[in-house]
Order: sequence, then C-alpha cells, then structure tokens
Amino acid sequence: MDNAYARLVIETNKTINLLNALRLTNTNAPATNETKVATATRPAGETNSELPQISIGAIVITNTALSFSDRSIQPNVNLSIRDVNGRVADLSTKQLQHADLNLGAKIDGVGPAAITGTLNPFSGTETNEFKVSVKDMDLTPASPYAGKFAGYGIAEGKLNLDLAYQLVGKKLTSKNVITLDQFNFGDKVASPDATHLPVRLAVAILKDREGKIVLDVPIEGSLNDPQFRIGKVVTRAVVNILEKVATSPFSLLGAVFGGGGAELGYQEFAVGSADLTPVDRQKLEALAKGLYERPALNLEITGGVDLDGDREGLQRAALDQEIRTRVWMKLRKDQQATNTVDQLVLAPDERGRWIKTIYNEALAAGKITPELIAANTNLAAYAATIPTTTTRSSVPEKGATRLMNAARDTSDKSAAAVVYQTKLVPPPDPTEAVLLATYPVTDADLNALAARRAKAVQDYLIQSGKVTAARLFLKQGESETLRKDGSRVYLQFR
Repeated sequence: MDNAYARLVIETNKTINLLNALRLTNTNAPATNETKVATATRPAGETNSELPQISIGAIVITNTALSFSDRSIQPNVNLSIRDVNGRVADLSTKQLQHADLNLGAKIDGVGPAAITGTLNPFSGTETNEFKVSVKDMDLTPASPYAGKFAGYGIAEGKLNLDLAYQLVGKKLTSKNVITLDQFNFGDKVASPDATHLPVRLAVAILKDREGKIVLDVPIEGSLNDPQFRIGKVVTRAVVNILEKVATSPFSLLGAVFGGGGAELGYQEFAVGSADLTPVDRQKLEALAKGLYERPALNLEITGGVDLDGDREGLQRAALDQEIRTRVWMKLRKDQQATNTVDQLVLAPDERGRWIKTIYNEALAAGKITPELIAANTNLAAYAATIPTTTTRSSVPEKGATRLMNAARDTSDKSAAAVVYQTKLVPPPDPTEAVLLATYPVTDADLNALAARRAKAVQDYLIQSGKVTAARLFLKQGESETLRKDGSRVYLQFR
C-alpha cells in the first residue's frame, strides 16, 4: 500500500463519513431464508478453524496519510497523520501463529507515533500484545475540546503516550501512562458543557518541577462487557482526580509526593498562643516539601480563633506576664535577676501566691464587681457575696510605686489590704477565674492573635527555603471577617 490517503470526518450531526460509506446494505432489511438457515445451523462457539486458511507474508504500508476533521465542535478540529510507514508480517489464520506489527507515523508532521506488537486477529483464545507510543504531540490543535469540556482553551503543551495492551481471549489488561509536558490552560471559554470542577488547580497540583503531569491509568476489563469502554474508564479516572482536587486537595497533594493528607490543610495552636509546636513544624515541613515539588501552587493563609478558648488564653497569658514582670522586678531590686522576664519559670505555689496578691489589689481597686463576675465568669452566686460599696485607700498608687507595692507578700498590712481581707475572703477555686475577667480581651485582640498565627505559618514556610514569599498570601487582616471556628490557621490553594 503506497501513497494511500484516507479522510475521516465527524459531521455536524456526529455521523462518521467512513462508517456511512461502509454501509453498503440496509441493516434493517429482513433476513433472507438463507440467512436464517445459516444462522440457525451455525454451531455456538465458532472458531477460526471454520475460516479458510489464509497466510500473508507481509502487508507493507508506505507514504500513507490520514486526515481527521471534527465538524461537530466549534471551532473545528483538524489533525493530519502523515508518513505512515510499516508492515504487518506473517499474518495467518493458523491458531498458534502471530503476526508482527510495526507501524510508524507523524502527527501533524511533528509528534512521532509508533505501534508495535504481535497479534493473531483471527483467534479467540491467543494472546495479543501491542504497544502504542506517541511523542511530543502538540496539544494546541485540540484546544476546542478543552474549551468545550474544561472551560479553558489550551495555551501550550505536548502529549506523550506510552500504552501497553494485552488481550487474552476477551480479557484486556493495559497500562496507560499519559504525560502532559509544559501544559497550560489558556483563556476561559464560555461553554455550557464545561465542568465546574477546578481544572486549573488540578493542573497546578499535578504539575511537577519539570513542568510535567504524569497520569498512570491501568485498565482491566472484558470486551464481552457491553459497559466496558477504554475511553470511559480513562475519562472516569480523570474526573476522579478533579473531584479529589475539589473536595480534598491536600490529600491529593500528599498522595502525589507521599507527605500527608487532609491534615496538611490546617495548623493547630494552643489557646491564646501563636507559637508553633513540634507537631506543627512537622506538618509544615511536609507542606513545604509539597509546595516545593509543585511550583505552580500558591497558598492562602487565614488565621482563626476560638472565641471562648482563645479569649481565656489571652487573659491567662496577660496574667502570667504580669506575674513574671513583678517577680523579675523584685529580683532586680534585690540584685538577683539573672534572666529576662520571659525566661522566668514560676513554681505552682509561687504563682498561686501572686494570684491572691493581684486578686486583692484588683478587689481594692474596684476592678472586681458583681457585674463583672456575672458577665464573664458565670459565678453569679459568688458575685452576690461581693459588697456593692467598698472602702479603699484614699491615696491612689501610680507607676513604679504601685508596681513595687504589689510585689509585697499577701501579709501586707496596708489599710486597703486589711479592709478587704476582713470584709471578703476570696474563695480558693474561682479566684483565678474571677481575676482573669479583669483582663479585657477585645475583638481587635483576637484578630491580632489570628494574624500572628497566620504570620507564624508564613514565616516558617519561607524560612524552610522551599517556598518563596511571592507564593504565600495572608488573608487575615483588620478589615477581614474573623474566622471563629477554632484555634487554627487555615490553608487553601490558589
């Protein structure tokens, strides 16, 4: 076969010209008596032994071409397969004989394609094996398909196929490795058939540092199954990936590079804290690795708070900071201060003594009121025991004087202390809870905590050396709505 040419056209009504040309008879015409007899008398399980014995030394194909046009889509898709050369050798109806298949071609004159294998097309039991290889096929001619079904055209990209098929009887086993090289979507296309799944995000997650997307889609099935179609199986595999991107992108990223799952999508923090724990750092290391391997991915970082837990956490942090400051100032006065304020570690009993001291001061200063307790601590019964009028020292303490006096032991016999210790003795259990309520925490404070958490995650990823600052976007700010669903930082790909 030399210099042959074929033209395959899908018409606007989706009929195929070659199939139309092959319909030489009316398939709806009633069967003749001879046909009925032949059908009735033909035994079930007819094999190639009933075929005439055929033996062909070789079928040689040279300089053959095929053009393909799809007019059912706008704009039309046109492809050409040129320079088809090869041969099928030793084609025979003999049961145990296999023909050697070796064909090569060029797709649009660029991408080389090859089909090789051994087969016996006349046997229903023999093993047939063949491989299909396509290299560097330009994908831009297929842009109309992408626009119709993905909602975006194709700006650039090459397709590589490595397909291996084995057919034993009617059982098909295949390996399909599909590689997209430097693939990028183009402009958005308004198409009613386009998927709503995040195709651009899927490309960013799947594309490695070399700009390649590799999909390994093994397929098994029976040709006797009317529901089995290779194209449907491959399409389903691609859709599954897109659905995974939409529902759990971090799980997909973790599956790709082996670095975790959905838990990569958030970072937990202790209440009232913006400090990363060792567990947080391990998760961020895994995330940094994933982002490094997927350079097309950007990350949005949003801080969040637990309204109740983080409010109390900030109050407790403020109280602890005040205690450490007082202890440090006392130590400095005694010339015994060797650490900074933040480095001080207090024993539980020492902390308890200071809580009572600060509590008495707050009580004397009128900071602790029934209304405060009822509104902030739910200790209404205790609030009822606090007198509505108090006697306090006529000389207010200010600045360093108040700070130094506050450092005294609870045995302080100042007028104010004596008055309040005789009128109201703080109960042992709710003392700290009541005292915490005297440290106000506003929404601005909570917003600031959320922002510090987001910044801590951003800084850690940058310091890892695997992610640039340009790829990390902080969403939490004063103008943003505060996320109130946990002491977390929430992450999202973009």
